[in-house]
Amino acid sequence: MGKAVLKKNNQIRPEMTVLDVLSRYRKTEEVFKLYDKQAGECICCQALFEPLKKVAVRYGLNMEKFLTDLEAAAGQRPATPKLAMCNFFSNTDKLRKFAHEYGFSGIDFSFDLQKLPGTPAQESKWVKDISALGPLEVRYHCPFDRIDLGHDDPEKAQAAKDLFCRVIRLISKVGGRYITLHIGLGHDSTEPLSWETTIDNLRQLVDYGRAMSVRVCLENLAWGWTSKANLFEKLIRRSGADVTLDIGHAYACESVQSQQYTIKDFVTPHADRVFNAHIYHTEIPGQGHIPPEKKEDIEDRLSLLKAIGCEWWVIEIREVEGLLKTKKIVDEYLAQENFNSKTRINAL
Repeated sequence: MGKAVLKKNNQIRPEMTVLDVLSRYRKTEEVFKLYDKQAGECICCQALFEPLKKVAVRYGLNMEKFLTDLEAAAGQRPATPKLAMCNFFSNTDKLRKFAHEYGFSGIDFSFDLQKLPGTPAQESKWVKDISALGPLEVRYHCPFDRIDLGHDDPEKAQAAKDLFCRVIRLISKVGGRYITLHIGLGHDSTEPLSWETTIDNLRQLVDYGRAMSVRVCLENLAWGWTSKANLFEKLIRRSGADVTLDIGHAYACESVQSQQYTIKDFVTPHADRVFNAHIYHTEIPGQGHIPPEKKEDIEDRLSLLKAIGCEWWVIEIREVEGLLKTKKIVDEYLAQENFNSKTRINAL
């Protein structure tokens, strides 16, 4: 079979699992199905959590051709990312109609701890409500204040882990594939948190999510450990979590404002693991998320997301005027990018 020859900028690597590839590049499902005949069984069914290099050995596949075929499919990205909005309308029907009317392709659903389903009947109703949002894609967000996997108090850390596992089970019931969570949200300092406990429990949650086919994504905040690119990288690497890049938090955090780090530093070490992005200009204490005034306010950050192939852009503004204002700016940016791409192609 030989050793696969990898190009420097390959998106598909031998150590990636089948689930990694499918989650990131949906078009590759067609390639896996083509190889099912040679394998003698459904690769996605029987080897979902196996690295590609083991899949090739297990089924006697030509590793280089296998990777090349997957790479070709992975390159077939949508021309534009999906634009999503937050669930700031409690009425599901109103939310779905608003999203369709204003051209959103998805909903970033933030759980409310006070309304989390607690009984089988409540779960059934929640599942029905979420299903009614179709065909919009739905991804999930847990902005739980002072609920930390790494709390220094073991009982509080365990309670947090149990809560997130419960939410993952809910998400799995509706076929959801992504959950975003935080470290240190709502705290004034990291003093109540344990670094090693945070990593250990986050790693366990990532494994639990993987077993449920749900990717656990860590969001960068405007302060704390996740506001420093070097610590954010360590948390991602050591836990195996994926990334939700909040471009407003990244812009506002002290480590970027002081030029200790750049926004790109939050992305570069794990560009292939940035599955979600939160879009707005900046965050101001006491005022919340601030929309951009013009395209130039966020253009560089949008170009970074476009370059790494992040396909889920949540306009994280929870009031109608600011939301639509930001969407208009993002639409303007994407239209210009598409025009530039066509111009470059025609010039060849």
